[in-house]
Amino acid sequence: MSHSKYDYSDIQGLKEKGESEEAAVKVNPTDPESIPKFVDPLPIPALAKPVNRCDDLEQERELFYHIVMKQTKHRFHRDFPLTTVWGYNGMCPGPTIEVQKDVPVKIKWENRLPDKHIFPVDHTLHGTMDTPDVRTVV
Repeated sequence: MSHSKYDYSDIQGLKEKGESEEAAVKVNPTDPESIPKFVDPLPIPALAKPVNRCDDLEQERELFYHIVMKQTKHRFHRDFPLTTVWGYNGMCPGPTIEVQKDVPVKIKWENRLPDKHIFPVDHTLHGTMDTPDVRTVV
């Protein structure tokens, strides 16, 4: 019994369980030859906007950004379903932080990721036994 939301048994395409044949996506994500190339516009991440509200700003010119790490949905290809991902400010990839030389920047990273990882974690690996499944590295 498959616990997946998608039915991969049909090599002709990917469809959600219970979805009609007409609504099925016409590519197999496990077969690179079936995936149309260069059909999506190049994703250009949005620019992060500084919040400029930080109590410990050292200079007036210092820019302050608040970036939230959280779970969201993203479509990696027009013919693929939405996929659960972890992103920044609800985007994958996250926003672009545009900076200028000699202008200090502070960033507050807020972790709103779920406690349970979206992928299985092998706790037999060294260093994973007594640490949380979700650890952030920015």
